[in-house]
Amino acid sequence: MPRGPAEPIELPADLIWVIDQSGSMSQETSYVQSQLNQFVKVIEQSGIDYRVVVIADQQGQNSICIPPPLSDGGCDNGPRLRTVDTRISSDDALDKLLVEYPKYEDFLRTEAFKHVVVVTDDDSALPASEFVAKLEKLEPVGQFSAYQVHGIYAWGTPTWYGCDGPFGQGAYYGTVYDQLVEQTGGARGI
Repeated sequence: MPRGPAEPIELPADLIWVIDQSGSMSQETSYVQSQLNQFVKVIEQSGIDYRVVVIADQQGQNSICIPPPLSDGGCDNGPRLRTVDTRISSDDALDKLLVEYPKYEDFLRTEAFKHVVVVTDDDSALPASEFVAKLEKLEPVGQFSAYQVHGIYAWGTPTWYGCDGPFGQGAYYGTVYDQLVEQTGGARGI
């Protein structure tokens, strides 16, 4: 007897946000901070079991402080939020995601599908192939066996400045992010 289509399997989702806090990102960091709770509200309404990691400096220029209900009210962790308080520069988001991994490793779930979201107006200094190789070697084995990279970055027409978007011009075209989004089937936006 022929079998019908398989029932979809609902996996938990771990979302890792890495946010560029360079001088040109003031509007973008403010927007992410103000919209992250709305973003997870949509996910929550879908019934998906989610956790969010935010890698960004909580003080200084273009700081990120996630308000309640996702946070505990003091810019810190909540039941579904882990903050990693570290400065993200124009081109080091991928490197910082790897270097700071010990600070959020225990919050991730091996069985969860990982979504890496990078917000920047620049490109990465770390090549895509090197990032993937290092990411997939992180312990425990299999932690990043199922993931996608998504990005809000400058793309469109490869030029030195990237593209024009709702918050102005991007600093550089994000060719590394293009590669990662394409390789992992992620989504991108300006």
